[in-house]
Amino acid sequence: MRVAERTDRGKLDLFVEQVNTLERCRALRAGTVSTSMVVGAANQPFVSYEQGDLDDLRSALTVFRAFVAPKEDCYFETISSIVDRLAPDDPTRQANAALLKGWSGVMKGSFQLNRRSVTCREAFKLVAYGGHLHHDVRKIQNLESLGVLRPAVEWLATRALVSGLQILQAQRSMIGEVLAGRSMPLV
Repeated sequence: MRVAERTDRGKLDLFVEQVNTLERCRALRAGTVSTSMVVGAANQPFVSYEQGDLDDLRSALTVFRAFVAPKEDCYFETISSIVDRLAPDDPTRQANAALLKGWSGVMKGSFQLNRRSVTCREAFKLVAYGGHLHHDVRKIQNLESLGVLRPAVEWLATRALVSGLQILQAQRSMIGEVLAGRSMPLV
């Protein structure tokens, strides 16, 4: 989706369009994708997630990837930087910084697997590229090598999608407010 020399306005418009598209994905609209974690006996966590229809999940993951991949024009950190530059006042900049912190928290959220911490971002890449979207052989092998721990990684990837959507929606609203306050178009 990357277009050479896309303007800041073009990136913001694309971001808004992609959030709208993500919201329309049946997996999220119908609520068939969900995550939960319950602490069970001996304080051991039990992970539960619903993927819903696999094609619906793939659709949502495909759209969500654009917010997570650094080379994409609607990569969240890039959009946050543009909003920060355009923010008309300190309260808007502070709210934008809070959204970036929330996004970073979601992406850095982690799970201990075999004495290794796996972040939501890493889990998303493993699941998206290792089976749902691209079929990267190395990532497929890494995902399959997890064995009984695979559901935890899939849960983490699904959590990134579900939790990230709320932050993306808030950022979209902020973009609308920032652009409504500008008297001239961005070039």
